[in-house]
Formats: sequence, C-alpha cells, structure tokens
Amino acid sequence: MESTLILRQDKVLDVDETDNVNDLKKKLKSEDRQVIVTTIQKMQILISKRLKEDTPEYQKIKNLKIAFVVDECHRAVTPKTKRELERFFGRSLWYGFTGTPRFAENPYPQLGDLPRTTEKLYGERLHKYTIQNAIHDKAVLGFQVEHNGPKNVADETDSSVYNNETHMLRVLDIILNKSYHKLGFQNGKGKTYEGLLTTSSIQLAQKYYDLLTKIKNGESSLKIDEKIKQVLPDFPKFAITYSVTENEEGSCVNQQKMQKSLDDYNGMFGTKYELSQIQGYNGNLNKRLARKVIVVDRLLTGFDAPCLSTIFIDRQPMGPHDLIQAFSRTNRIFDKNKSNGQIVTFQAPKLFKESVDNVYKALANGKITPSRCEGGAGYEFCKSFSEKKLSNCFTLNGWFVDATTTAK
Repeated sequence: MESTLILRQDKVLDVDETDNVNDLKKKLKSEDRQVIVTTIQKMQILISKRLKEDTPEYQKIKNLKIAFVVDECHRAVTPKTKRELERFFGRSLWYGFTGTPRFAENPYPQLGDLPRTTEKLYGERLHKYTIQNAIHDKAVLGFQVEHNGPKNVADETDSSVYNNETHMLRVLDIILNKSYHKLGFQNGKGKTYEGLLTTSSIQLAQKYYDLLTKIKNGESSLKIDEKIKQVLPDFPKFAITYSVTENEEGSCVNQQKMQKSLDDYNGMFGTKYELSQIQGYNGNLNKRLARKVIVVDRLLTGFDAPCLSTIFIDRQPMGPHDLIQAFSRTNRIFDKNKSNGQIVTFQAPKLFKESVDNVYKALANGKITPSRCEGGAGYEFCKSFSEKKLSNCFTLNGWFVDATTTAK
C-alpha cells in the first residue's frame, strides 16, 4: 500500500490508499486521523453490503465526522449516490472540484427531486482559478477551431452526406496530407505531434480503421504525400479504441475487429494485449498515443496527453459540456513550437459554428467554465471561432477549480 505525506503548518497528515473494501473499513474504524484515498465503488459496497446495522462498527463508522473531497465532482459522484452517502454519514462535509460544473444550461438528467446543478448539489462556489491565471502561469495554451464540413448542404444533419467513402477519404486526405503544420512535421523527425479522430459510432470508427489500413498498405487511391514520408517514412501509425461489451448488438463483430486491431498494435509496438486486457491496452495507448488514434467517446475526457495537438471531429456537434471536454484534450503545453490546440470539424459547419458560439456566449456570461483540475485547460477565444489565426483574441474565465461545500 502506498502512503503519502501532506505537510501542514501544525502537523503532518498521512494519506493512505485503500486496497479493498475491508481495508477501507479498517481505516475508517481506526483512531488515527488521516486522509484516505478511495473509490466511490468501495464506499458504496461498504455501506450497503459490509456493515451490519446496530453493530458497534456500524455505529462507529456511521457517526464519523467525515469530509468528502470529490475530484471531477460533475461526474465522479452522481446526485443519487451523494444523497445515499449523505443519509448514511449524517455528519459529513462535502467539497467538490470540477472544471466543467453543471449549470441550468447543462444539468443532470431529471431524477425525482435530486439536484440537477453543481451549486444545488454542493452549495455556493468557494474558489475559482481563471484563464488569466492559467495563461499567466503558462499552464495551458489557447486553441483554434477550423470547420471543414461540406458547404451548402440542405440538411446538415443528414447522415448520408457523411457516412460514405467519398466523404471519409476527403477527411483522411485533410488529416494525412494537409495537416503538416498542425501535426508538427516542420519540427522534424521525433518532434511531431499526435492527432485524434473522433466519430459518432463504432461502425464508422472501424470503417476509418480499415481505410487507413488500405492507405498504409498502398491499396487505396489516396496516397501519402512524399513531403510527409520524408519526415516519417512509416506514417501513419494508428490505433483504435471503443467500448467492447458482450451484451450489445453487434458485440461479436466488434470484439473480432478489436482483436484484429490489438494484433496490429502489438505488431507495431511489441506488446501482447488480448481482448481481455482492453483496459491495459487503453492505458498503454493513453501513454503512447500513436500518431493517430480513432475513437468514439473514449479518450475525449479524463486524460492528459501534451503531445496531442489536434482533434479531428467527424460527427455532429456535441453539447457544450462534451464539446469543452473534447477540445480540452489539445491545449496542454508540450514544447516551444506547440502554440495552441487545434480542432478541425468535418460535419455540419453551420451547426458546429453555432454550437461553438453558444459555448462562447455561455462563457461570456460565466455559465460554463471549461477544463479539468488535473492538468489545467485554459482557453483563449477568438471573436470568430472559424478564424485560423488567434487575432482579436481576449480571455474569459477558463481553467477553473470549483470547490463547494455543504454541511449538516
């Protein structure tokens, strides 16, 4: 078990992880005053299955004066789970940290009388760290948005416009041959950046993977520009990730295709991942981030990859919360040549611009404050998001720690 020390002016506090539910119970019963790092799953199992009512240990744990510090509180603990824990721990304090709080504009789903916003769930905000602070501290970069979807389309939501090989090859041509500076090829071999392509479905992600395989093997009409090959002869290296479950329609095909993708990945990097090790594969992929990764929803939240410069979005616009989270993958500081995060969209340019403008308006009104606590994600917004240069820019509240508390 790992242990960390937190230094305070008056004392030293132990910070201990919990190996399992019994370990969590043991630490809660201990007379030592310590900080315990655990998961919400262990806590739920403890209070619902491992404690017997009216026993001494039940009463001891139930009556603890305990402070919960919740990271990523907009998603880590649901309103329902928080209420269950509050009812058990009647003397608890709650502190939440989030970079993307839930407001009236992006609330939790309606579920009885449960709170639907971060403020209702945790109380008034205690502190925020703004984009001005983040940029001043050189913690984050700004970003640029470029819309490359088909113009003059009568219905921008018509999937038939995008779910065809002609559109997909156009997307791949832009990514592979026309993103020279976005992916840092001007920096030279060993100094290029990574890219991430997100699609709306597993099936489309698989089609992109198959097309990339054909391009890589010289079996497609789309060829890699010689200027690209001069820097990276083996370009593109690519990988794919998506959720693989046994009880969903098409799961057998998805598992077979994912195993084929794992075999390709193992061949590229000398690993030995099997389908049963998908979590380990995703972790390795997060660390390595092959030169282009195809995803549906995975890797759009909850990870930091400073080497990632560009996210390519071939799907309909997401909601403000998801849009901000996806954009935030790109603007981590990496080297002196990476000046901002790049976002390139390939569908519904008018709708996408409207969605991004709505995020901008929400930011201007202080309704949404983007990013995550771990690595920081400040934003620098242009007056016109479709501009390809950061002119006429100004800063808004961005990288943000939202610490709120309620007490009984």
